[in-house]
Amino acid sequence: MNPSTLRPVAIRILLWALFIGVLLWLSGCQEDRIESTEQAIQQNYFLQSLSLVESAGQLLMRPGLTEDDITRAMQRMDLGLEQARKVEDGFLKKLEPRLAREYREKFIQGVEEYRLGVEASDRERQLQGLGRLGQWGEYWNPVKSEVLARLERMNQPEPR
Repeated sequence: MNPSTLRPVAIRILLWALFIGVLLWLSGCQEDRIESTEQAIQQNYFLQSLSLVESAGQLLMRPGLTEDDITRAMQRMDLGLEQARKVEDGFLKKLEPRLAREYREKFIQGVEEYRLGVEASDRERQLQGLGRLGQWGEYWNPVKSEVLARLERMNQPEPR
């Protein structure tokens, strides 16, 4: 090949290398966006589960509780459990090392046990569920503000 034909070939190779480099860079950005979106989804599941179950509990503690109130509370509890089961352990462990285990063993199992007790009119089972939820509260109350602060920091865009 003579030098005049090498130059266009070299330019094409350089352009292809640049194009591939840009594609690789964009795919890296895409991975960051995907991870960020997955974290946001997990955060939503986690916070919704806590909120729904808490609102169900508040509804059940109202004076003059009606059948409608109980039905609405159970629906909220069911939705809270549905959200809770979608939360991944890896996400929870990023927030606090013991959170995944405590969330599964105390919060979720407590809500399930209480819910099943209500459904079966089994007072003992309800009390077992409330006991687990009490243990969850003993764990959660001291770490809650730090976990929520970590969630807030996760939502902050990283400086470039």
